Amino acid sequence: MEKTDILTGNLTYKDIEFTFVFDKESLKLIIPKDKEEEVGAWFGTQIAPGVFIPRNIVYMDDLLLTGFCYETQSDIVFFTSQSTITKSALTLSFAIKTYIFYQRKKVCVARMSFMSPELDYIFNANKAVKSRSWTPEGVVNINTKDFENTTSDQHEFTLDEKSVKARFYISRFTNAELGQPPLELHSKMIFDFEATSDHAFLYRLKDVVQDFIQYLCYRENITLQEIELYTPCDHGGLEKCGRFYLVGNKEDELNVLKQKRNIQYDDVKDAVGKILDDIGANQLYLRHIPVSHKNGNVITPASFIMITTAFEWTFKKMYTRGIGLSAESLAAEREVTCYLTEYLNKSAKFLNKKVKNIYSFLINNVNYALTTLEYKINYAGTQYTDILQNLETRLYSQNGEEFNISKAAKRISKQRNAFAHGSLDQYFEKVTLLDITYLRHLVYAMQLRFYGVNDELIKNAIKSLFHLH
Repeated sequence: MEKTDILTGNLTYKDIEFTFVFDKESLKLIIPKDKEEEVGAWFGTQIAPGVFIPRNIVYMDDLLLTGFCYETQSDIVFFTSQSTITKSALTLSFAIKTYIFYQRKKVCVARMSFMSPELDYIFNANKAVKSRSWTPEGVVNINTKDFENTTSDQHEFTLDEKSVKARFYISRFTNAELGQPPLELHSKMIFDFEATSDHAFLYRLKDVVQDFIQYLCYRENITLQEIELYTPCDHGGLEKCGRFYLVGNKEDELNVLKQKRNIQYDDVKDAVGKILDDIGANQLYLRHIPVSHKNGNVITPASFIMITTAFEWTFKKMYTRGIGLSAESLAAEREVTCYLTEYLNKSAKFLNKKVKNIYSFLINNVNYALTTLEYKINYAGTQYTDILQNLETRLYSQNGEEFNISKAAKRISKQRNAFAHGSLDQYFEKVTLLDITYLRHLVYAMQLRFYGVNDELIKNAIKSLFHLH
């Protein structure tokens, strides 16, 4: 499909069949003449035939719309931005985030494959090369390893109650065209699952893979270069049946890729399934990941708070029963817990369900109320000195400062509290910028250890991801 193509077809939205025109960015629906009044009523009050007073802002409330494309005689699925719908004359317009272009109608998908330049570095594409040789006469020979030796083990996880099997694989492309390299090696991620026509699931899987790569690169602007779909065929294998297309361009950072600022597959290979599982279940905090590497080098009050939130969220996940407290704090915890429990038991029949749930939440979280951010950072930091001590000591020393977990915890807590209480004009001290960088490293160390990665591999991962050489 050429980038200049304009696609047309039909689809049904709110029980009305529209003709669509799609230019690869926005979708326009042509209103049928016999439905002008009905559609116009979505946007305002009719004061005369065909004349409406604007009344409502109308939003596209459907995530996906399935249509039939006239040019290719095949299905096309649009995933909307669920933003506002604009009405102009006899057309409706709204933004599209991505779409699936099928090669035929009524397709069930059993595999998705993803190609990304970031994956070439995560699962080193060059390791597919077995040998290279040159002769004095100018003959160059390049031999690749076989498929078995360039494919990873399977990693199983569950997404939306569907079992999924993931693996990494190095693909080979040979070219005869001028301007193209004769041999290309690219790493892919392949996901196999029971054949489905659930497009919402396919979209969710796309999001999970995108989040996974972003997590391994600590930046959002990764590139999903190619997303292909496969369907079961009669002889028992799989054949290509369609492709995901992403709308809009992100600024790539090829220089960051060349610096190998990413976590390597070999460092987390035993944790891949668990990480994918948690991303799919929204159990891995990712909101602190910066839009780009360049953006991540600039600490703002908002990014500072997001990083501390990532730490606290991860801390609570790891220490589900809280952490050790002083005798005085334990006594206070018992007193408050007893008071809340007694009140809840006595008043249960007078309280509505929401109020009961709030009291139960307070009882279960008394321990966390007594542990301040400073205390948590200090406690967690001491658990990861074997991984981070030397890295942070070197980082602080390069900037003329001394690394001390206790002091860093106090400064981070003080700065976070200032921002949380509206003191956004408070300047960062240089050492506090080092502290928040340390906290980013600590969050990754905590998360990777939680997934069972050993300390030496965690150290390798953090050194590579944050370029701490």
